[in-house]
Amino acid sequence: AGEVVVHIDPATRRWRMTGAVDRVLGIRRQATDADFEARIHPDDAGAVRTRFRHALAGATPYHDEFRFRHGDGSWRVLETHAAPVRDGDGRLL
Repeated sequence: AGEVVVHIDPATRRWRMTGAVDRVLGIRRQATDADFEARIHPDDAGAVRTRFRHALAGATPYHDEFRFRHGDGSWRVLETHAAPVRDGDGRLL
């Protein structure tokens, strides 16, 4: 297994990935959110997108599990966790 960390800028919604991106996902580290979303299994994609956008809009923790097409063409089950990072005054960082 391995770990991939995705950092999302709350203002721009731009994101970057660090960690074992090639091994875990089989995609390039510079992949966009559209590249990532295109690899979510079609039967899972709608629900995953809805849950993630809801968490992002409300700046709330997120947990999900879904099928993802690895760069080698195989399907993997990804378990994802996300949490907003805030400063001492509660503002999103």
